[in-house]
Amino acid sequence: MSDDLALLRTYEPVVRYTYGELFFPMDADRYVTRCALWVQSPHAPAVELIPRGELTLERLSEPLSDEQQSTHFLRFVEPMNAIAQQLYRAQTKDRPSFQSRGRLARVGLLSRLVDALFSVTLLLRGTVPGGTTTAAEKAYRELQAPTPRYIYYGRVLRQDGYIVLHYLFFYCMDDWRSSFYGVNNHEADWEQAFVYLEDSGDDAPQPAWVAYAAHDFHGDDMRRRWDDPEVLKVGTHPVIYAGAGSHASYFSPGEYMITVSLSPFKPLIRVLESAARFWQSTLRQGEPDAPSPDIAGLFRIPFVDYARGDGLSIGPGGDHEWTPMLLDPVPGWVSEYRGLWGFNAQDPVSGENAPAGPKYNRDGTIRRTWHNPLGWAGLSKIKPPRQMAANLRDEIAQLRAIQDGSRLIAIQQRDHLTRLYARYRAMDAQPHLDGPRKAARTEVEAREDALNTLQDAIAVREAVIEACQKHLARIKAGDRGPLRADIRHAHEPQSEEEIRFSSLAENWAAFSIGLLLIGFVALYLTSRDWLKGLGVLVSVFMIFESVFRRRFQTLIVQATLALTVLATLILIYAFFWEIVILSVVCIGLLVIVDNLRELWGSHRR
Repeated sequence: MSDDLALLRTYEPVVRYTYGELFFPMDADRYVTRCALWVQSPHAPAVELIPRGELTLERLSEPLSDEQQSTHFLRFVEPMNAIAQQLYRAQTKDRPSFQSRGRLARVGLLSRLVDALFSVTLLLRGTVPGGTTTAAEKAYRELQAPTPRYIYYGRVLRQDGYIVLHYLFFYCMDDWRSSFYGVNNHEADWEQAFVYLEDSGDDAPQPAWVAYAAHDFHGDDMRRRWDDPEVLKVGTHPVIYAGAGSHASYFSPGEYMITVSLSPFKPLIRVLESAARFWQSTLRQGEPDAPSPDIAGLFRIPFVDYARGDGLSIGPGGDHEWTPMLLDPVPGWVSEYRGLWGFNAQDPVSGENAPAGPKYNRDGTIRRTWHNPLGWAGLSKIKPPRQMAANLRDEIAQLRAIQDGSRLIAIQQRDHLTRLYARYRAMDAQPHLDGPRKAARTEVEAREDALNTLQDAIAVREAVIEACQKHLARIKAGDRGPLRADIRHAHEPQSEEEIRFSSLAENWAAFSIGLLLIGFVALYLTSRDWLKGLGVLVSVFMIFESVFRRRFQTLIVQATLALTVLATLILIYAFFWEIVILSVVCIGLLVIVDNLRELWGSHRR
């Protein structure tokens, strides 16, 4: 156990927060003592089981009555009303003030319209009540006041040649929506990070990989090699940049655009993507190497995760040091309690519901990060560095064995084919053997195809063996290949160019959707020909949008292409049969010309 704790301390992360962050990792013990335990049954009001002040981690470890489809949850605070919030904030002089450029100016008009629809859904969905964040901030400050502590929970696993260091961070509140204009709020938040060491037996373990949890990203995209320059380190301690309020973990400081898709738009997105592929691939319009348009992006709701790293820093060399707590043995409150760690808002999409604990998902199933941290980070397929050479040698040996077997089968098939072909030729000019001769010919053709297919497979496998041998030589020379060979979608912060907008553009982004909706209503109520007016209104808004976003030239090009397509469709509709007849005549003339050219050319020879 002492060795495990030493490993955790050796590689414990440094977490850097954004200025304005209100909540930092704490221990579950102090949190639970401020909570009440509730149970929510279907079609019934929630019932308090253990009142505030009587709950402990030990009582949370006890078996709970598991009614059908019931949900147990903790309640940390009661929300403050508006007056209490203002009084508290006025009295809290050291409260950090967060500032940022507007997020809506970073996306187009259609995305802002979808964002407005999302805002409307918050009125219909279950949400964490307003004033919860302020009440949680007050409670957190009170808990920290006597003895400020910054906690991480750690555990060490040994799997398939790796030593996995699992770091868990518990926050009493996720205030992404209320404090930083993000997607959601919920009481309690469990975040995690991993360091993967190569288990070298008697030698000291060597760091190989790191992986950070961030929203719904998973697999290879979450993982970086230890020697990747993006993995910033303080000595042996990797640096995490935590998202403000969301507490998601990033490798680099900056502002990350996070998008959320609404499911009702998915069929429309598929239709538009098919049309875009037809336009680009079949009709060959636009630049040949131009990337496909991000149709889905037009219908995603934009949110910004601020991971600037300009606030508090916790860990070696930071403003505060960690107090580690080893989960060995696994305590009962981790293994037994499957309920939620905060308020159950009964949100149908679960975004506002509190999370379950470090071991379980909200539905009670075991988290993959808990039972299979290698698979979660896409490492089940990758051996530790020192085992890669032996692993590849075994694969080459197996491929050679398969190759030897395939070559033996090919010799046998070729021998059988030649004998079969000799039998087939022996039946030539024998009318009374016409039936067996045809059957033999069919079998010869089938076996010849099968032999050719086998020979093709042998040739491909030989090329694979050669590639493996070359790769083995590189591994022996210390070359582990490209740093990010498996990463498909590396989340990167937005550039300064992407987020630099004038105040006029930001104000336009804030007002545009509301003005557009009001304009729709005004046209409908006052104009007889409101459809034409609607077209004019949308055109005016698109022009303003392109000017503020510095894309007026792009708008002109797109409008020209759209009008060209529209004019072409109108012409086809108006002169359909004439176009068909003319096309047939032209094809006929081309066939005659081509045939005559061939005829005259052969005569000249």
